[in-house]
Amino acid sequence: GMFLGRLSSPRLSGFFHDPIIVEGVSSASAGKILKSRVEVYSQMEGEAYLPINEMSFEDLYVVLNRNLRALLEYADKYCMFVEQEGDHPQTANAQRNLFYSWLRGEGEKVFVACDKQLTQRCWDVFNVAVKMGGAFSPSDFERFNCNSQEALRPYVKMLEDYELVVSVRDDGDKRRKSMSVTPKG
Repeated sequence: GMFLGRLSSPRLSGFFHDPIIVEGVSSASAGKILKSRVEVYSQMEGEAYLPINEMSFEDLYVVLNRNLRALLEYADKYCMFVEQEGDHPQTANAQRNLFYSWLRGEGEKVFVACDKQLTQRCWDVFNVAVKMGGAFSPSDFERFNCNSQEALRPYVKMLEDYELVVSVRDDGDKRRKSMSVTPKG
C-alpha cells in the first residue's frame, strides 16, 4: 500500500510499471529457508551445532504471524539462549522440548508484562483479532462486540501501547486504516 501510494504521484507517471505483488512465504516454505541457510553455512570449516530444526522453525513462523524478519530474529534469539545455557540437546525430540519450553517462557514474559495493565476486554479484542488471522480494520467493530468503530478504538489503542497490535494508515486513502497483530502479540 505504501509503495502504491508513492507510485500514484503524477510526477512519477510513466516512469514505473505497476509493481508485482509478492505474497508472504508459506508455512511449508519456512522450513526450506532454514534448510538453505544450513546448507550454505555448513560448508564452512569447523564443528557446527544447530539447536532448532525445520519443524520448530516452521512453527515459530506461524506463531510470529508469518513475519519473516521476526522469524529470523527469534530463531537467532533462541540459538543464543541455547548457547548461553550450555545445554545442547542432540536428539530431535530433546531439541523440540527445549525449543517449546523456551517459546512458552518468552510468551509468558510478554503476557505477564501486559496482563497487569490490560483489561479483560482488551484481551477479548486481542483474542478475536488472532482468531481473524491477525488482521482487521475498524469496520470490523461488530466482530469485536462493539457498537461502533469509536467503541473499538480504546481497546486497540491499549494493545498498540503494549506493541501487541499495530495500526497502519493506507497511503492511498489516508482515512483507511488496518490493524494487525504484531509478532510480539
